[in-house]
Amino acid sequence: MLIREEFGRSYQSPDQVGNNNWENNEDVQVETIADSYNNKWLVSVTCSSYPEFSLPQRAFEDEQSAQFYSREQSEKIRNQILNLPNPTNESMLREAIRKIILSV
Repeated sequence: MLIREEFGRSYQSPDQVGNNNWENNEDVQVETIADSYNNKWLVSVTCSSYPEFSLPQRAFEDEQSAQFYSREQSEKIRNQILNLPNPTNESMLREAIRKIILSV
C-alpha cells in the first residue's frame, strides 16, 4: 500500500491554494532512475529557475531512501526560493515605512 501524504498534512483539502505537492512542483524537477546493473537508485534534482540550487546525481541502496531524499531536497529548494529577497515586496515595505514616517 502506498501512502501519498503524511498524516495531518492534506494537500487535497479545500483551503489549500493550488496543488502544493513536492512531486508537482514545476520549478524543481526530480528524476529517479533504477540502475539494475549496480542495484542502486539514482536521483537527480534540477531547479530550472535557479540552476545554482540544482543538485548532482546521488545513488541510494533502496527506493524508499531515494524517494525520501527527493522529497526533502525538493522541499528544501522550494523553501530557499520562497525565502529569496523579493524586490517588489521590499519596495512596497519601504514605501509603507516612508508614509508612516512622513505622517508622524
